[in-house]
Formats: sequence, structure tokens, C-alpha cells
Amino acid sequence: MNFIYKFLPERIIESLGWTLVHSIWQGAIIALLLGFVLLITNKFTSGTRYLIAVAALVLVITGSAFTFVKTYLNYDEVQISAFETRVWQDNEESVTPVVPVLSEPEIVNDKVELKFQVQNFKNYFYTNFPLIVTLWLLGMLIFMLKFLGGLAYTQRIKHYRISAVE
Repeated sequence: MNFIYKFLPERIIESLGWTLVHSIWQGAIIALLLGFVLLITNKFTSGTRYLIAVAALVLVITGSAFTFVKTYLNYDEVQISAFETRVWQDNEESVTPVVPVLSEPEIVNDKVELKFQVQNFKNYFYTNFPLIVTLWLLGMLIFMLKFLGGLAYTQRIKHYRISAVE
């Protein structure tokens, strides 16, 4: 599934992948806030409620665009940190992580375990970004073709076998 690298650079693929991952939670938070605001504005006119919903949609798109730009511009820093974690995990037996001395050993173990879980989460997405982005682009293509087909059908209905009124 790595044939997508022939069409797009790795930097764009990983930026798109992280944008898709982050847009899920960003969209969920905005949807929850929109639902709360629409409950509060139940007595407002439908036009006002519609404008609030459109503003929420624009906020989702803006948040996704901001996330893409931020991950695209910080690509080199992310690559360095991903490389360091891969090297650290590969040499896990030979390198002991430096952990500050705390009074309770279970706190240290929880922090190290959490760090490994976060790194496993990140590595999972790094390895599956080509598949995720490919599926997203295929979905976009399908919906774009559906939209263009509907537009062509609308134009056909508008102009096919129509005569001027006498």
C-alpha cells in the first residue's frame, strides 16, 4: 500500500495523516459544543441557528487546515523525535532509560509504561499513514465523482427536451 509515495511526498502524507487523526477529536469537541449551543439557543430564529452551525463547520475546516500547516512546518522535528524513539526501542536491552528518582517506584513505572504506550500509538500511525491517507483520498474521489454526477444530472434535467413557452 506504499504506492502512494509515488504520487505524494512523505512529508505531505504524514501531515495529512496527522491532520486526519487530530480532526477526529477536534470535530468531536466542536460537535459537542455546537449541540450545547443549539440547546441553549432553542428559542432563536432558524436563521441564527443555521449561522451558528455554519460557523461550527467553518471552525472544523479551519482547525484541520491549521493542524495540517502546523504538522507540515514541524515535519523535521517530528521526524527526529520519531527516529530517536525507534532507535531507543530497538536498543531497549542495551540502553536503560534515565528516570528521575521519586519516592514511590510505581509512579516511575506508570510514567515509563505511559511513554511506551504513547510511542506505540505514534508508531502505529506512522506505519499505517499510507493506508489511512490512501483510503481517505479514495473516499474523497468517490464523493467528488458522486457530486459531479449529480451536477451533470441536474444540468441534464434543466436543459433536456425543454421548449420555450409560447
